[in-house]
This record gives sequence, structure tokens and C-alpha cells, in this order.
Amino acid sequence: MILGLDASQLLLLSNDILNQITEEYEDTILAVRNELVRTTPVDTSKARKNWQMDEQLNSDVLPATGFASFLTSVHTGFTVDFRKNVHIFNNVDYVSYLDEGTPTMAPLNFIPNAITSVIRRLNN
Repeated sequence: MILGLDASQLLLLSNDILNQITEEYEDTILAVRNELVRTTPVDTSKARKNWQMDEQLNSDVLPATGFASFLTSVHTGFTVDFRKNVHIFNNVDYVSYLDEGTPTMAPLNFIPNAITSVIRRLNN
């Protein structure tokens, strides 16, 4: 017995905790995608409309690995690993120029700013 819980109660509790973490994780990923859509600069709307997510079940990756890759990979595509492998990406060929700039255009940094915005909201 741990904390006055038998094995079945402990299993139920751990499943509840895992489900809650998974729900928060999925909400966070969706919030990042929505913030990317909202903050992508608009001229023709092509870049804004092209943010996509791809998911695959990935049950053997530790949560910390996912959040580390989530926080450190922030350009035209990045991957987050937890119970699902989620890739947020944009296939528009000029989206990296919008974000990172060019020799004649200042960087807008909307991709890392979108992620930072979601993290700030989660911390409040």
C-alpha cells in the first residue's frame, strides 16, 4: 500500500493523472497551432491557411523529451513527442522567409512568438 491506496486504486489514480496530462498536452498543441494561424502575416492568406498537424501514436517516449523538443524546435516545422508524435508544419515555401526574414526584409519571428504567447498564457 502506498498513501493508503491498494494497487487497483493506485492504478486508477495514475490513469486519471495520465489522462489529465494528455488532455492538457493536446490542448497546448492545439493552442500553438491556433496561435500560429492567428499570427501568421496575411497577404494572400495562403501561409495562414496552410498550418497543419500530423499525429501518430507514440507510447514509449517520456513527456520531458516532447516538451524539450517542443520548446527548442520552432521554425517551419517542429515535432512534439509524448503519447502522440505531433508535427505542426506549413508547406508554403515562403513561410520561413516571413518568419526569419531575408536580406531585404526584417524577420517577423511570429513562430517563436506564437509559442511564447501560448506558454505565457499557460503560466498565468
